[in-house]
Amino acid sequence: MRGKYITWRGMIFIAGTFLVIFAMTLSGVLVSRSSMEAQYAQQQETIVVMEQEVAALRNELARVGTDGYVEIEARTRYDYVRNGEIRFEFSDPSLLDNYTEQEWDVIMDEQLYPTY
Repeated sequence: MRGKYITWRGMIFIAGTFLVIFAMTLSGVLVSRSSMEAQYAQQQETIVVMEQEVAALRNELARVGTDGYVEIEARTRYDYVRNGEIRFEFSDPSLLDNYTEQEWDVIMDEQLYPTY
């Protein structure tokens, strides 16, 4: 019984086929890797943003129980005014833009300390 031999052309054809399959597989892996690296970078950016949000929330949580925070919230949300304070409401605040700071101080002094 005689063995079969592969010619040089056959060997080159088989080696070339394996080389093409290897190159296609390698390019697929490289594309997949670059896609995963892009996803990783995006997730890292998301982590940084979320860490900043957590830090901001922790800061706010630390302030929530303080008297100053409660007062500011009461003033802004519920129009809280202490005893002895005067609340000013302007129907058209743009009218105040024409006054200088000195004129504004005089007006405020006249309102707070009237001379009857």
